[in-house]
Amino acid sequence: MADFTSEFWHWFIAIGTVISILALFPLILLNRGHKPEGDVETSDHVWDEDLTEYNNPLPSWWLNLFIITLVFGLGYLIFYPGLGSFQGILNWSSKGQYQKEIDTAKEQFDPIFEEYASLLPADLMENVEAMRTGKRLFLNNCAQCHGSDAYGAPGFPNLVDQDWQWGSDHEQIYHTIINGRVGVMPPWETPLGGPDGVRDVAHYVLNLSGQEHNAEFASAGKVKYDQLCVACHQANGSGNALLGAPNIADNIWLYGGSYDDIYHSIAIGRNGVMPSFNNLLGEDRVYLLAAYIQSLGEQN
Repeated sequence: MADFTSEFWHWFIAIGTVISILALFPLILLNRGHKPEGDVETSDHVWDEDLTEYNNPLPSWWLNLFIITLVFGLGYLIFYPGLGSFQGILNWSSKGQYQKEIDTAKEQFDPIFEEYASLLPADLMENVEAMRTGKRLFLNNCAQCHGSDAYGAPGFPNLVDQDWQWGSDHEQIYHTIINGRVGVMPPWETPLGGPDGVRDVAHYVLNLSGQEHNAEFASAGKVKYDQLCVACHQANGSGNALLGAPNIADNIWLYGGSYDDIYHSIAIGRNGVMPSFNNLLGEDRVYLLAAYIQSLGEQN
């Protein structure tokens, strides 16, 4: 609320809010009324011949609750933000409250993660309590994409197998989490000469991964593969972890291994982004998290 482009909007909101609340006081008082004595006053609305709507004033306790609510609202706006860019006399903000909670948590938990960061990854993976903490980090920060079981989903890698796009040792996993990764498969339809060229290479990739394929198309696709694809995926399709080029000969697929999926990957390309968690978690927590994820892969 403090980033108004003009001071006018601060006063527009503040004055409008205060006037609106103050105007409700006389409105409530004017509607207090008194219950008439003798004959009951009605609104002349009748249903089912004898069901009549009375015209009684609102109960006093109800109106008093309205007044209490308005007084509370005015008090709140004095102490807390709500009137334009006025921060309230307590100078409270959600950002400040969040930072206070973060600082409290760091004071409590940072020494624990510093102790874990002093251990070797192999020792961490043998530490039951450390792995429990690493699992909680994973569930809170990674499960949204990779699943609570870490088996991943189309476009999100499986972390419990032995197939790693960027490498599976602790240092490589740590680098992936702390700095993030950007995996790009460029579109190849035009360099391959159109749909037929994509088709041929797709069948050759099916051949590399041991799947059913058309031998004639695969033979033509090998020529194109050797010209354009080996630089990243190697001649045998084993990939290159330094480039983030996946192994396409093991029938483990990030975006799906059917003919249509492979065709799409070659023709249109793929773009995968693993965000950096450095600012969110910090080095010590990422160090532990990397050890936990490494342990998942080594269990299988």
